[in-house]
Amino acid sequence: MKKKQIVHANQSNKRARLVWRKQNGDIEFASSTTVDEQALEESNFARGSTNTDLTRRKEISRLNRANRKLQLMKKRGKCQSSPSEVSNFGKPTCLCPFCNAIMWHQERSKNNTNISRPTFGLCCKEGKVKLPPLKKPPAYLQQLLMSDEKGESSNYRDNIRNYNSIFAFTSMAGQVDYEINKRGGAPYVFRLNGQNYHQIGTLLPKDSGDNSCRPKFAQLYIYDTENEVKNRMQASTSKEKKTQLDEGIVSRLLEMLDENNELVKSFRMARDRYQESDLENVRLRLIGKRSNDGRQYNLPTASEIAALIIGEETGENVGRDIIVENKDKQLQRISELHPSFMSMQYPLLFPYGEDGFRPEIKLEKTKGGEGKRNHVTMMQYYAYRIQQRLNQSVVLQTSGK
Repeated sequence: MKKKQIVHANQSNKRARLVWRKQNGDIEFASSTTVDEQALEESNFARGSTNTDLTRRKEISRLNRANRKLQLMKKRGKCQSSPSEVSNFGKPTCLCPFCNAIMWHQERSKNNTNISRPTFGLCCKEGKVKLPPLKKPPAYLQQLLMSDEKGESSNYRDNIRNYNSIFAFTSMAGQVDYEINKRGGAPYVFRLNGQNYHQIGTLLPKDSGDNSCRPKFAQLYIYDTENEVKNRMQASTSKEKKTQLDEGIVSRLLEMLDENNELVKSFRMARDRYQESDLENVRLRLIGKRSNDGRQYNLPTASEIAALIIGEETGENVGRDIIVENKDKQLQRISELHPSFMSMQYPLLFPYGEDGFRPEIKLEKTKGGEGKRNHVTMMQYYAYRIQQRLNQSVVLQTSGK
């Protein structure tokens, strides 16, 4: 009999003290916001205490304070919800008053006291980061990304990474760890030691008859451009193609880049020089410094991006400048601080050859926002860029993988 009483007391104790419980261990009160007095009496009985009015009032007050504190934590988002619960905030309905980014109300700054007029730090640090708007993409690229019709659009989106790779100026590289998969008995793992980086080769391929000397990457903009579409199709070696690349899409994308991309125009300038004469000592300097304000301009001209070097000029790369040699030279690593770093690797994300991040972009001065840092960080730059804004390019948001 005594054993049954102990079991009953333990059950009552759990009912009173653990009215709230979640499967993952988080504590949450039941539907009521006040403590059940009957459960409290059972709890006190289990503890062996007497149910005097004073004890009851103290216990109810203590548990209700804990309840209110928990509800406040949940309201402020500091209490984790159960994994089985779905939080749906609906569509984003707020516009950042500084940069016009489309945001959710729940993304507002923590120090924002006026809930009806929220401010946001995630997009522009409450007005400190100011960048020029991204120009809307050329009509053909817009059609490929936004059209719902099957055919060209679906083929492009299914193979978008492969299409981008055959127009890229640079290749990606890194120190891949191949030893990790030799142990056996485990799923395939791709591990990179250190960081990945971008490299650029020479203007022309080596003089050799084997397949290893076919034009690649930036060389495709200069070498044998009469057969450029065919050369680009052959340069596609990806094994992840879902469907065959469309030669018509490649041709029209090439026309689009020739017309709009300033990087492409710079390399075409070198091609024209080769075709006009038999000069051997032609090199291309990719300029790494801009004279204009990065807060207002991001569309450089061909002359601001690159300069031809003719003759036996000596000297190494200056600053972030990259000298693309004629041929028979080693691959060169591109600094991640070079303004054209992203445009050279992802020409279909930046179809105009837009400048990317560079350390010289200054922060805006805002009221009460003075700090030690004067320039935009790389994280702040890309946090600004990936936001969706009205009347601006959505290529970054709609290009999928």
